[in-house]
Amino acid sequence: MTNIDDNVLTQLPEIKLDIMGTFQTIKFVNETDKIKGLEPLVNANFYQLFPHFNESKTILFPNNRLFSTVGLENENNEIIGGIQGIPDALLISCDVYNKNSSPLQINLIEYECYGEQKTTASKKFNYLNGHIIPQLMRFASTFSIVTDTKIREKTIKEWTQKIMELLDEDQNTILKAFSWIREMYPETKEHQLSLKLHSLINSAFETNIRVLLIIDELTIEQKETIKNIIGAFKLNNNKDKDNSIRFNAYTIRLEQKICVTNKDAQYALSFQE
Repeated sequence: MTNIDDNVLTQLPEIKLDIMGTFQTIKFVNETDKIKGLEPLVNANFYQLFPHFNESKTILFPNNRLFSTVGLENENNEIIGGIQGIPDALLISCDVYNKNSSPLQINLIEYECYGEQKTTASKKFNYLNGHIIPQLMRFASTFSIVTDTKIREKTIKEWTQKIMELLDEDQNTILKAFSWIREMYPETKEHQLSLKLHSLINSAFETNIRVLLIIDELTIEQKETIKNIIGAFKLNNNKDKDNSIRFNAYTIRLEQKICVTNKDAQYALSFQE
């Protein structure tokens, strides 16, 4: 959609925005509600919400039970080290022109929602600092050099293998991933595609990880604070390159239609009580 230039509005004051209707910003019930939950709604409409994530260059794994960070085990298979955590979704993105690190990026997605229950400032503050930030730190620390080497290597190995298994279960998805390999490394033989993909995914876990927070409310100051916290976790000791785990956050609002007057218009109004 093209922005209307301020100069045009000055010269032609009769021009106005054509509003399609009015909408009200309402609260999600919570994170997981099947009807009005943030996570299922975002997963179902992921590429419409985030068009900058090109569907042909990304693979989304929305099932949050598939990936779990691992801990150290003793001879009785009891966890004796490490803190387990499970991201809500995993997104692999491909940048065929990235020559500075792995062309694949692993995005660990965390869905959080204040919803209808956490409405006061104190509840939101406590939830952010007592749950959300520690959870994001657990993900970052698992893949950072600050954690135990065995825990990091074991998690990377298991997650890489799980991704390969999931890709093999869906022909369209594995063919998409193979197309990335052919574009980046056209000399790769057909029988080498799977091995090359496995290597790139493993490398991405070691060098190119981003934590993504998708939430219903977040201030600019809170976003910058979390970004600095996550950025303190390093993936390697290479001081010549940006070796930090990256962070980004997206605030999602649920809009309820009040009145639609013009379906062809490109603008809408929303209000929040």
